[in-house]
Amino acid sequence: MNTLKNGLWNSLANLFGVLAGVISSILIVRSLSAVDYGRFSYYIWLFGLFGTVGSFAFPLALTKIRSELLGRKENEQANQLTIFVYFILLIINLLISICIFFWFLLSQEEYRNILLIISFIILPTNLAAAMRSTLWGSEHYKSVSLTLIVAILLQCSGVIYVYFLDANINNYFLVTLIPNFFQFLILGAIIWNKFPGIRPILKLNLLELQLLRKYFAFLLPSMLILVYQTVVWQRSEVFFLEKFSDFANVGYYSLAFTIYAIFLDLGWALVNAYYPAISRLYGSGMWETLQSQFLQGVKLAVVFAIPFSFGGIITIKQFVLILYGEKALPVVDVVQILFIGLVPGIISGILNLTMSAAGGVWLHVAAGIGISILNILLDLILIPSHHALGAALANTISQISLVSILILLLNRYLHLNLPWKFLIKVVGGGILTTLLLPGLFFLYAGDNLTTLIVAILFSGLAYTLFVWHTGLLNSIFRKGLILEKN
Repeated sequence: MNTLKNGLWNSLANLFGVLAGVISSILIVRSLSAVDYGRFSYYIWLFGLFGTVGSFAFPLALTKIRSELLGRKENEQANQLTIFVYFILLIINLLISICIFFWFLLSQEEYRNILLIISFIILPTNLAAAMRSTLWGSEHYKSVSLTLIVAILLQCSGVIYVYFLDANINNYFLVTLIPNFFQFLILGAIIWNKFPGIRPILKLNLLELQLLRKYFAFLLPSMLILVYQTVVWQRSEVFFLEKFSDFANVGYYSLAFTIYAIFLDLGWALVNAYYPAISRLYGSGMWETLQSQFLQGVKLAVVFAIPFSFGGIITIKQFVLILYGEKALPVVDVVQILFIGLVPGIISGILNLTMSAAGGVWLHVAAGIGISILNILLDLILIPSHHALGAALANTISQISLVSILILLLNRYLHLNLPWKFLIKVVGGGILTTLLLPGLFFLYAGDNLTTLIVAILFSGLAYTLFVWHTGLLNSIFRKGLILEKN
């Protein structure tokens, strides 16, 4: 149950992120032209790319190995490893910051000030990521979630302030990133208080060779995984749209992916807590309990994803019109295609982390490299002719392919099977209650706000009653769950 509580805390922070993200995106989209929003989205993507390069998967590997060390009661080793990771990230990100600062000095671009902002924010951003991993690796999710919630509220308040004061790309970019520095300060204070063993951060002791080998044995494949995640999940399509289309299509795809990512991130947050838990169980050799956690995570992911995927496809046009206005209508078809990949996208979250946590990280790497190549080829084929729509198709096909490969690998090499009967029941019930039912409302009652509200309420209630009455919800939280027959 502790894993579920951690997942719920993580989801709560992401829920605040969803609400603030919706408010922020509405204000930014309504106050900028399609081209300016495309430029803003491109620079946000560029910052994310620098963030990925600056982290080098060190935080992800820290969560994994720290969890295993704490599971074996090797607390001192866990703390020394944490200090080592902080020190490495400090050096890497200082170098990146200096390079970006010189890029700013030499640049003649209209929005060169954005490079200056990135050069100052990238270091605390990636150190904050390592601090979150420290707390997650110790299964302290509550403090991270509360810090994220406050940072999210600060970010949203900044966007609102800029919207009414002086809406432009530079100001929006600044208030979007400043809360990262807040996270760095607060998480640093929490770690200083909770883990005295990490306080002597300037006292870097030599780690045992065996521990270094163990850490880097997981870090190397994690870096390769990060490459494919950058391609599939970090909007690599933005790069190809900027090259083969225009900034308006960059904006359309970015807004569509932002809407899609709201629900994807919520689903991942719900299952993210299983990563340190499965790592700990794997390190302790508790395989049957690990299987139980895996099944629970898959069921939770599917029950969450189904109503948002099917319901999103049928209702997204009304939402876009209400929230963003008619100028955002080109986004609708793009979002609908992305929402087809929502269920496999969220399921892949629990499959990815299980594969990595349970000793199959190189299998994960092999699958990721193959999917990255597929994704890039699809981008090159589809984007020049279909623009934002082609980008969405490329991403969705890649996600469906990825989850199919992961299912096969987990079954063959780790002997983990999905609860197929459960999945079929949920998908069937979801189609009836969250796709067909709201569709009938729109067909017979008209396409308006009242119908949208009524359709959401009735379909949501119908889906909840379905998973409750059929016992599907109870099977997720049932104690003693170990294996399930397919």
